[in-house]
Amino acid sequence: MSTKLSKKEEQIQQNIINKFSIEQICVFFLTKTIQNIYQFEDNFVLNWYHETFGEKPNNQDLFRPKLVEAYTRMLLIENKYQNHLNYWIKLKQNQLLKEMELFFSSKDAKKS
Repeated sequence: MSTKLSKKEEQIQQNIINKFSIEQICVFFLTKTIQNIYQFEDNFVLNWYHETFGEKPNNQDLFRPKLVEAYTRMLLIENKYQNHLNYWIKLKQNQLLKEMELFFSSKDAKKS
């Protein structure tokens, strides 16, 4: 999948950035990532682990928690969300904005 966004995708990205704080964007992507880590089959997640860390896990029982830890650090501490945002925009287009609005639909979750 190409990493360059089309004009339409850039507009979707700008709408998301205008509507949600960086923290909200990171929390949304962390939640989606954790769901995927625990819902996908072992072989898929083991391959994901290998792509992330460049090695096979030492402990088969801890590869999912280690991935969660890495993505938590990346998204919540380092605020590295741009690749996630571009990936999900390309994948879902306007549906991503709708999913994020639903995820943050409570009054308390609005961007200040």
